[in-house]
Amino acid sequence: MNDALGEVEIAISSGKGRFEAYCLKADLLIELRQFEEAMQVLDYLRTKFGFVKEDIQLGLRCKLYIRTGEWRQAEITWRSIRNKNAEVATAMLRQIYELKTTDHTISLVERKKAQDELALLDPDLRDLSDFYSADEPEE
Repeated sequence: MNDALGEVEIAISSGKGRFEAYCLKADLLIELRQFEEAMQVLDYLRTKFGFVKEDIQLGLRCKLYIRTGEWRQAEITWRSIRNKNAEVATAMLRQIYELKTTDHTISLVERKKAQDELALLDPDLRDLSDFYSADEPEE
């Protein structure tokens, strides 16, 4: 992965595809668990490119928070993502709920609620909930 990081640095210095290169750099740094450096890149992206492809920037920031176990920050960031139906957004939400279910600083009720929300993200269970809601009489 360090080789990939070197290639990204070359892409950044070339001046072509800089936004994408910085995004890739942030992603690689997260994977390498270099969280401070990743946050610096994400902050640079926000400063340099503003709200360009905001969901990508938010997704990377959310991923960083998930990897550092900061589910509260991840959840706040996730709520700002516009395309919540994207597969990657659903995967991040699932990871947030997984972290929440193991956080003993919150109440058992909150952990149980996170567990229930996590179960609802299971595609098989979603299909069942659609089935059951079809049985309910319409008003």
